[in-house]
Amino acid sequence: MCVTVAMIPFLSVVADAGDLVVYPPDRTAVRRSVLDIVVSVGDRTIRGIEVRNESTGSTTYRSAAEIDPDEYESPHVSAVLSFGENKLVVDVEYVDGVKERVEIGVFRLALWGDLAVAPSGYSELTFHDDGRFSGCERCHQLRSATADTLPQPPSRSTCYPCHRRLAENEHVHGPTATFQCLTCHVQDDAGYEIAAAGDSLCFLCHVEEAPNFRRQYVHGPINTGDCLLCHDVHSSGHAFMLLDSINAVCDVCHLGEQYDNHPVVGHPVASRPDPSRVNRDLSCTSCHDPHSSDVSPYLFYRSTGVHSLCRECHRK
Repeated sequence: MCVTVAMIPFLSVVADAGDLVVYPPDRTAVRRSVLDIVVSVGDRTIRGIEVRNESTGSTTYRSAAEIDPDEYESPHVSAVLSFGENKLVVDVEYVDGVKERVEIGVFRLALWGDLAVAPSGYSELTFHDDGRFSGCERCHQLRSATADTLPQPPSRSTCYPCHRRLAENEHVHGPTATFQCLTCHVQDDAGYEIAAAGDSLCFLCHVEEAPNFRRQYVHGPINTGDCLLCHDVHSSGHAFMLLDSINAVCDVCHLGEQYDNHPVVGHPVASRPDPSRVNRDLSCTSCHDPHSSDVSPYLFYRSTGVHSLCRECHRK
């Protein structure tokens, strides 16, 4: 049996970015890996919305059936970003045969290196600042409430509806898991600033750990208070809240330093059980303390030198 499907011929229209895409504006710099694109369609009936990242080839699509009625006038579609410039193409398909298209540039900032600073023409934009997106208050509460100090349950936090994704990884930071966002953030007229600079914020809670970061030899990121060079402050898919696997995090700065057969020929540095640590594989941190040490080059505190460290595993 032959079935004929009637196709609606779409009329493509290049829309003004500011009219169709409410957030983010073109040439915005952000620090997150997943960004919600907020589209304004008013009372027009849509068939679906597609966001394509031409820089990575990834595509996200939401049909009208997937969009909550309360969200319908300003539907949200997530886009996955790579570090650096991302060219996003937003296509909105209407049931009347019209398709509107907008292209916007978004720059994802890294925590270090050349991509840590937005290029000319791009600017960071805090969603909560200056009432810029006051229209969003129809659905979202953009200012914190007294109950946000310890919301019970966490889903009742003012921050939860927009930021719940921050707690969806395997390893979640304590304040994030309970949505006590005001532990680290301070609400002011410009939005939500960090309560203290650098590692001084971390040590407000991690008081007992502080001495372990102040031994004779201090690792560079620790010396400058840049905990976020290695750790994600909200949640992570990697142990110890790392941005990546242990060796991959080390490679970001130590790239090009050949660690095959390190420290001697034939010695593995990964993918083997660590004899000195139960249920852990060998990694850079099998021998080196990533924070500080009294033994150079950042050897673990249990050692008095290279040979004593080797004997931790090679006892015979």
